[in-house]
Amino acid sequence: MLRSIISALILIVAFSSPRFSLLVWVAFVPLFWEIEKRNPAMSAICAFLSGIVFNCISLFWLTSVTWIGYPFLCIYVSLYWAVFGYLWSFFNKRVSGGMDILLGACLWTALEYLRGNGPHGFPWLSLGTSLYTQLSFVHLSSMLGTAGTAFPIVFCNILLSKGLSWAFFAENKKNSVMKILKAIIVIIAIFLGVFCLYSFGSFRLKNVNEGILEKQDELRVCVVQGSIPQEKKWDSYYFEDIVDTYEALIFSACEIERPDLFVLPETCLPDYLMENEELFERVASWAIKTKSFILLGSPYEENTLYYNSAFLISPEGKVKNRYDKVQLVPYGEYVPFRKIVPFINRIVLSEADFSPGNDLIVFSIKNISFGALICFEDAFPSLLRLYRQKGVSFAVNMTNDAWFGPGPEPRQHLSQAVFAAAANGLEIARATNTGISCFLSSNGKVCETVKNHRGRELYVSGTLTSYAGSGKLKPTFYVLYGDVFSIFCLFLVIISLLYLWTLNYMRYKTEGREELSERVILKMKGKDK
Repeated sequence: MLRSIISALILIVAFSSPRFSLLVWVAFVPLFWEIEKRNPAMSAICAFLSGIVFNCISLFWLTSVTWIGYPFLCIYVSLYWAVFGYLWSFFNKRVSGGMDILLGACLWTALEYLRGNGPHGFPWLSLGTSLYTQLSFVHLSSMLGTAGTAFPIVFCNILLSKGLSWAFFAENKKNSVMKILKAIIVIIAIFLGVFCLYSFGSFRLKNVNEGILEKQDELRVCVVQGSIPQEKKWDSYYFEDIVDTYEALIFSACEIERPDLFVLPETCLPDYLMENEELFERVASWAIKTKSFILLGSPYEENTLYYNSAFLISPEGKVKNRYDKVQLVPYGEYVPFRKIVPFINRIVLSEADFSPGNDLIVFSIKNISFGALICFEDAFPSLLRLYRQKGVSFAVNMTNDAWFGPGPEPRQHLSQAVFAAAANGLEIARATNTGISCFLSSNGKVCETVKNHRGRELYVSGTLTSYAGSGKLKPTFYVLYGDVFSIFCLFLVIISLLYLWTLNYMRYKTEGREELSERVILKMKGKDK
């Protein structure tokens, strides 16, 4: 069991800072050693233990908003680890010749894909996102998708664990030298494989800008970071201070940069925009005076339903369009299975239980179209893929990470957006309340961030202006075919399970018939005597 915890701790360190991210290539070795000598049931327990330690520590920032939802979410995500432990142990004891390694990598990839999709999807802390600063690796998501980037990591971990097992746990001493040589060959092969992986990603990165289908005029986009502490956001005492802060930032940026579009964070103002006439008129005056479009987030109520929405205000001071968030945060904006489990009826961290929007809305300025992603929607590459299929030139992400304090959450969130941008070959402008507000290139590079003179990015107010939508890129493999690689992995796992279970069943039936025949023969011999 100790090895399971060691794996979790190594993985926590790998996710904690880009400096340690390469540890992800070896993090699972202790856990795989543990699983290799256990039966499937015990392997599931070991993997679940590793998952619960990793998730409870990595997602501890959730306790600042929901102490009840936090353990539910950690247990739910860790159950995928348990399924992995059980099934890979099952495969490991029944197949060989490298097929067990392939199935292990496919299994993890398939589980990440299942966890990250659907109305209750939670793709947070996908394995590949630990390497979000390694652009050569990040770019692989343009073919494999975010879930698919876990495949080479898990494959290398399993291969390394088996290689080291041959070297250090050789049972036959006569063949120990040969096993050590095999282990050395495996380790060299792993290093060469990872090197080739990065080289391939680097090669594709050099050619990414050659895929521009058409040039077009650019929009000057300004992201605004107000840095309003969460405890002040909905306190009426600070109402004027908050509105004044955003007004000052917008007018200051307008004097210098003259942007076409200001992007403000999710639910940035301390009231419902469309229900407070005085507040709406003030926001409209910003658009009129700056002669710019303003995109900002606000809750919205319609027919007793509540939405987390983004409003585009035109330079004439009118609402040009509205987008209602379609992918809600579980235990944040709604409670999953509320009707089934009534005792968790009220553990959302917002004032209302939100409803999802019906469709992705495309905004347009000067014939340049873009899409909006609210909060953790940028963690879903599939949403950005739908926007790309609608023909957008770039996307904006509006979020409020002030809920979670200055801990690891802002960088975890950024890492998800990096992979979504690279997978879809689409620029993203991120406007966050407390950080990290930035511009991401179409290959996932963090180009610029809002920071103060000391280089601090979190809990500082400021603006950042850059060009966006300069050209439409050729669709990536992921845009054309989606998560086909992850689906193939899922298909291979299912087929293998059915084959092995059928084989076991047939063997059981055959052994049963043989045992019955032996009993009949013995009985007949007894009668003859």
